[in-house]
Amino acid sequence: MSSRSLLFAVFTLLFAAAITAQGTCPKKQAKFIPEALTMHGELPCSGGTVSFGGLTISSAQIACPIFATHTMPHEVEVDALTETMVEVTGKASSWIYYFECQQDWFLIVPWGSSCLMKSTLAGASLPRYRTVPCGPITP
Repeated sequence: MSSRSLLFAVFTLLFAAAITAQGTCPKKQAKFIPEALTMHGELPCSGGTVSFGGLTISSAQIACPIFATHTMPHEVEVDALTETMVEVTGKASSWIYYFECQQDWFLIVPWGSSCLMKSTLAGASLPRYRTVPCGPITP
């Protein structure tokens, strides 16, 4: 073995020992995020109006959300002060709901509107974590 190869091997071993001595624990923990339903945007839905002579009767105008996001309970990875790490225990989903206005009728007279869920789409897949202590480093 040449002196250059021997020197390279020694530096490699010293560098590997220094990295191992620093530890490989990421110091992370799981933070719980509760379930949330958030409405986005506003879609005005017209009310109904009926006029007979000088009398006008109208129903209230409402607003529907354009879409809503429903996030299931999950965890996120955050920094920790202790020697801990996170491990994945499962998955949770988020959902996106789209809405539209639907005209309501009283016999043959348009009378107000209501919100109707038009479609549902699966959103992002969210990790479920738990905090575990960092184990001893084993070669």
